[in-house]
Amino acid sequence: MATSSNFSFLAEHDPVFLDRGVWLLHGDDTKNGKTRRIALSGALVALLQAQSSRGVSDWVFPGRDGPAKPINNLTKPFNRMLKAAGLEKARVHDLRHTHASMLLASGVDAVVVKNALGHSSLNVTSRYLHLVDTSLKSASEAMARVVGRAAGAEVAAGEAQVEGSTGGLGVVKAV
Repeated sequence: MATSSNFSFLAEHDPVFLDRGVWLLHGDDTKNGKTRRIALSGALVALLQAQSSRGVSDWVFPGRDGPAKPINNLTKPFNRMLKAAGLEKARVHDLRHTHASMLLASGVDAVVVKNALGHSSLNVTSRYLHLVDTSLKSASEAMARVVGRAAGAEVAAGEAQVEGSTGGLGVVKAV
């Protein structure tokens, strides 16, 4: 039964501990068979605490047959939400890919993304890295700023030029 600190998401043995901001996925419900702890953001905890099924059902998304059973297929309600939001059709699993891509694009380390998604190796996570070429540009710009500051110049992103020459090595200065 649901308590103030946890209630089940999709399976009764996978509790969501709202007071700790953790969803505990047991190994029999993960692809690699390992138990995982998923950190929940404060915003997600607030949404789950406000969920209308809380206290009425053990399930975050109770089925149409009543509060005793969970929803057994997220595809139809997901598609209705997409349509209502004016978004193109997608699969529920696409949210996982979007999550990984957005984390990487935001500069989150690939190892952290790997652990957040429960990937078995960095090779699995690396399939999303091609989407974040901008991070390489950002790294290059960051290095230009560091070198520029060391040379006594402030360098704005994308506004640097090489001036002077000392044995073939130029100094980056702001334009």
